[in-house]
Amino acid sequence: MTIAASDLLFYVGGAAFKKFGTLGRRTRPADQGGEDVAPTFARASVGTFLDGSGYVRTADAAGPRIEWVDGLPYLLLEPAATDRVTYSEQLDNAAWSKANCTISADAVTAPDGAMTADKIVESATTPTHDVNRQITIAAGEQVVWSGWFAGTNRYVRLRVSNGTTNGFQALFDLVNGTATSETNTGSGTLVRATIFGPVQGLYRCAIVGTVDSSTTSVFAFAILRNSGTANAGDSYAGDGVSFVTAWGLNFIRVAGAPTSYIQSVATGGARSADSVTLAYRQAPIAASYYLKFRERGTVFGYSHGLLLFTLGGSSSNSLKIIPNAAASYRYRATLTAATSVSATLAAGPSWDDPVELLLQIASDGTLTLTQSIDGAASTSATSGAAALPAAWASNQIAFGPGIALYAALGARGEHTLDEFRSWLP
Repeated sequence: MTIAASDLLFYVGGAAFKKFGTLGRRTRPADQGGEDVAPTFARASVGTFLDGSGYVRTADAAGPRIEWVDGLPYLLLEPAATDRVTYSEQLDNAAWSKANCTISADAVTAPDGAMTADKIVESATTPTHDVNRQITIAAGEQVVWSGWFAGTNRYVRLRVSNGTTNGFQALFDLVNGTATSETNTGSGTLVRATIFGPVQGLYRCAIVGTVDSSTTSVFAFAILRNSGTANAGDSYAGDGVSFVTAWGLNFIRVAGAPTSYIQSVATGGARSADSVTLAYRQAPIAASYYLKFRERGTVFGYSHGLLLFTLGGSSSNSLKIIPNAAASYRYRATLTAATSVSATLAAGPSWDDPVELLLQIASDGTLTLTQSIDGAASTSATSGAAALPAAWASNQIAFGPGIALYAALGARGEHTLDEFRSWLP
């Protein structure tokens, strides 16, 4: 059956912006579980995003970020993050160490449209050609090293290591836009390598991983390479002319995935967490909740306390979609009541995958969680039954952070993916 307008409980996200010109819309009166209230958005700092013209822009504090990807608007929701390196756009600054290369500052148009991207020009010598920073971390923590790069005849290798025995790295092809995971050194662990773009000709390259269980001081390298051969040595004979363009280098501690760019100067930079909440006074009933988003880290965020969808808060008498467990990168839905039940998917998305999730809750409390990644055939998981609570613990829904949200819809009754898709612009 189709979803009648009278059964639609809420409509939030980039799709609502595209369809109605606002980030949220109600279609039911207050006495039927709807309220004439917009979603509440909060973020205590500025934040960057990719606009509809293909430039990196900065939103004011508390301003929602509408990021455009493949012609669609997404509401960008991210956890808090702090860049641990200074002068993210000034590789010529003395804070950056250079080995067998020179910096041609402000030589290329950057992803934000300003002439602030630098060229890392290799010297006519044989040793390693790189820029690097030394950074203090906590022992065993997961970190993200990223930057925007471009090159026509050079590759870039990103590496994080203790400088001698342990580390992780990946090699990035800046012509074809591909990332190749490389062999870890010693106890280093590469969790994932990602590449995004190009944006104004530059790719956002990132590696995520851990160095070892004891190191508290690491080196982050951006190394020029003349070959796309994985695990080849760093050294080659430079020609004194070839270069890689670089801009916006970030080192984020305690993170599971790349975040949007954070500008840093002499004192570093930081971004506060995004928060989107929605007043919701519908009592627990048979209902369906649909989310369409790009994965930006929630599924990797169990250890960081990230939640994708929460109805009723995080305690008893609540409904949630959350990361399954540490190092188990898939989603599960949980109804926490007098008896708690869960439905756990068999697999999860990769970073920036387009994802659809549908959570159906039956009148007997049975949960069915259905997932489609990048339009592929859907897969589902189903829980046992559990008595629905008389009321949710709080009258609020929260989304993210760790996603770029295209659409979040709720409706009375049990509905299919196709029925919700029919409401999308």
